[in-house]
Amino acid sequence: MSGVLKSSVAQLILHLTDVNDNPPYLVNEIVSLCHPLQGDKSAKFEVADLDSDIPNFTYSLAGKYEDNWIISKVDSKHGSITPKNLKLEQNVYDVLVRINDNGRPPMKDVVTLKVNVCRCVSDRCYVEIDNPNPSPTVGATIGILVGVLLVIGKCLY
Repeated sequence: MSGVLKSSVAQLILHLTDVNDNPPYLVNEIVSLCHPLQGDKSAKFEVADLDSDIPNFTYSLAGKYEDNWIISKVDSKHGSITPKNLKLEQNVYDVLVRINDNGRPPMKDVVTLKVNVCRCVSDRCYVEIDNPNPSPTVGATIGILVGVLLVIGKCLY
């Protein structure tokens, strides 16, 4: 008896259901507020979710942050944070924010939003650049020396 090959054909239908398996996240983890703080000023932040093109996020503060901050929803992808305590000093504050994506099943995450309370110029944080060595650099010194020698050479010639 020689080897008999047998084959079979069957149809397999596989139905995959996309589930909400990614938590929401902050697009940018830092926002800025100008010092001195004003109660009517807020900073807007953006949230995204890999599972949804039409997000519906809700926000709340996590931990002990209710004393200093108010968090609210702006639109489907943005929230805002407003200072409640207007006496906060210039600093970067780590504020824990709970974000819920309201998907099926709902996913939530607690993220750290860094709030930079800073001195502003034209509504932007002013950052001083520390120059630890205010004296001229080697290149600048050589340039000055060459320039002086050229002037002396020109005068003597």
